[in-house]
Amino acid sequence: MKHVEEEVWKVFNEQATIAYEDWKKTNPEKKIHDDAFFILGELYGYETSGGRKYYFNDNPVDYFDYGYDAMINFGFKRHAIAPYKELFKRYDGFRDSLLLDTPPKDPAYFMNYISSHDDGQPFDAARERTFESATKLLLSPGMAQIYYGDEVARPLIIEGTKGDATLRSVMDWDTSDTDLLSHWQKLGKYRNNHPAVGAGSHHSLEHDGSGTIFARWYDKNGFKDQIIAGAGLKDGNMTIEVTRVFKEATQLRNAYTGAVLDVVNGKVTVQVNRGVVLLEAI
Repeated sequence: MKHVEEEVWKVFNEQATIAYEDWKKTNPEKKIHDDAFFILGELYGYETSGGRKYYFNDNPVDYFDYGYDAMINFGFKRHAIAPYKELFKRYDGFRDSLLLDTPPKDPAYFMNYISSHDDGQPFDAARERTFESATKLLLSPGMAQIYYGDEVARPLIIEGTKGDATLRSVMDWDTSDTDLLSHWQKLGKYRNNHPAVGAGSHHSLEHDGSGTIFARWYDKNGFKDQIIAGAGLKDGNMTIEVTRVFKEATQLRNAYTGAVLDVVNGKVTVQVNRGVVLLEAI
């Protein structure tokens, strides 16, 4: 039975890939990228900390060998309780062990979230850690799923609801919390502009005080990207040594504030806002 299922998925992937490539060729003005066909799966309860396989009554199933490219990670909501440095290191560990170096032939990727349509235990159900939620989700390695309303703290506890209905309240299109929305937008734009954030190799940098400062490097198919960022830091000015990543830069930009910073003796002095620093090359 397993062999039959594997063959079915193989044929499905082959035909879906052919159809997708044909569509791109006949609709070049509509395609937004030239990436290959990609399958994301949702299996309630699957999480990265368990490795590639999911166990059904002691029967392990590797969905990645069945044709899935990625799976939704139900474990991030718990792991995100950890401090920033521990969380980022943990998820880079998943990238190295789960995604790249495991023996099975097919690579595996994952997508994190803080809240979802049918998960009754989100990371911050009371919406009391909204800025932290955004920072941890959007700066963690792996893909990120933003559930509608995360970016404006849409309530997840609705009086009188039953079951999943409390997770599906009306969207607040006229939010007054513009600071939170701006925070999500700045982090999201930085992540979108820099593949190193979600897919790069993570390295913690020396830092005294709260939070963490880290670098990430991305190098694939001739495209290179590198960043230095900080999270959970104390607001105010701080000095960061940057030459390990930006060896020849004379100026950098803090993408969170938009400020252009001079590199002096291999260091920049940068303003921390909402605990965050987002350095990038100019």
